[in-house]
Amino acid sequence: FSIRFPEVREPLKFHVMGGDYVTDTYELKIIERPYLKKITAYYEYPSYAGLPSKESQGGQLLGLEGTQVRLAFECSLPLKKAVFALEKTAPEELTLNADGMTFEKTLMLREDGSYAIELYDPNGFREPKPERYEIRVIPDNLPEVEMLGQDIIATKNVSVDVTYKARDDFGLKKVELLYQMNDGPPKALSDRVTGDIKQDGKLSQGRFSWDLRKM
Repeated sequence: FSIRFPEVREPLKFHVMGGDYVTDTYELKIIERPYLKKITAYYEYPSYAGLPSKESQGGQLLGLEGTQVRLAFECSLPLKKAVFALEKTAPEELTLNADGMTFEKTLMLREDGSYAIELYDPNGFREPKPERYEIRVIPDNLPEVEMLGQDIIATKNVSVDVTYKARDDFGLKKVELLYQMNDGPPKALSDRVTGDIKQDGKLSQGRFSWDLRKM
């Protein structure tokens, strides 16, 4: 004879009786598949952006290009291994903490994409279905630079007024003016003329006189 246990959701024990005979007791165990209970994302924005660090719950990522994100994962049960699978890159096995249930991954936001986390328990069972999490990156456009003036032909004794303006959509970390003699390498005017250009914010502009006799 045979018997079917439909939709077994909890562990159970059973035995079979026939006439004056009773079998041993058998146990049917239920193995739970692992799943992610919690994902916390810690955002560290580029210093020039002037944005405070933040923390958010969930695996979907959205941030400025160049942002460092530390992902902290918590699983439902101890694992044998966890694998981070980022789109367009080779899967990476992550280091589990001592409890076997938590682990981390740090990545930099460079381009749109997605990732998934593969969970393996000690019995070799996987999560029911790996969920993919989206990565959305806000582009950081290149800075814009203007030299306000025109080409000049003059003697070596001339003094030239130079006006410049630089701007960026998120912020400027450093602004430097360079000069070049013939085919030599570019050199910083801060060493000879302007001094260090103090920088803070999205816009940098200034004006100075460049005395060519002192070069």
